[in-house]
Amino acid sequence: VEHYSYSWSNKHSVTFINRLTAGTYSLTVTDDNGCQAFAEFTITEPENLMAGSIASEGESVSLGDDPSPIASLVDASSGLVVKYRWKVNGTLVSDADEASFDPVSSFASCLGTFVFTREVKDDCHDWTVSDGFWTLVVEETQSVWDVGIGNINIYPNPTKNNVNIECVGMQRLRVLSDIGQLVMDVELDTARTSLDFSSCPAGLYLVNIFTEHGMITRRVTVFR
Repeated sequence: VEHYSYSWSNKHSVTFINRLTAGTYSLTVTDDNGCQAFAEFTITEPENLMAGSIASEGESVSLGDDPSPIASLVDASSGLVVKYRWKVNGTLVSDADEASFDPVSSFASCLGTFVFTREVKDDCHDWTVSDGFWTLVVEETQSVWDVGIGNINIYPNPTKNNVNIECVGMQRLRVLSDIGQLVMDVELDTARTSLDFSSCPAGLYLVNIFTEHGMITRRVTVFR
């Protein structure tokens, strides 16, 4: 069985090397008879990752209104395939992998201030934050639906388990966490129902109550 020796221009003597920086490398392979084969190759650095930018402003909306999409002012680029992800208040947003992002209506169903940032990466660079950010401020304002819906009773609130909801003409109830995640979505045709929060973590929840007059949102606090 013939044996071979390997001599790399960077002083290595193994059959395989990796994690090389940009530059020109050569390899000489010698067998037991002294015969040699020579190869030379050049490694180039990939282009720098340009993370691009998004709008560095946002908007205020009333509770239940849909916010405008977040525009990509400059797309990311690096000469390679670029991937995107979005975060809101530092938490990763699921299924958001495009250069632009549309804050779906679930965010507008939660009161508060939401700061959106974008990150990009490619095969040679880790996640890098794009320039700019986008702020969505959702405020609670009285709408015309408040008058049409009439009295709403929610009790006990705060709660550890069940919450009773009374409202004439209820058609649907949707419960969201404080970061917009859907927790419950129930269709019904009754003026009184009960929601079970016993398996929900402690925290603030938004209950969207739908009737023929529209939607109104109320808070429910769960404690443990």
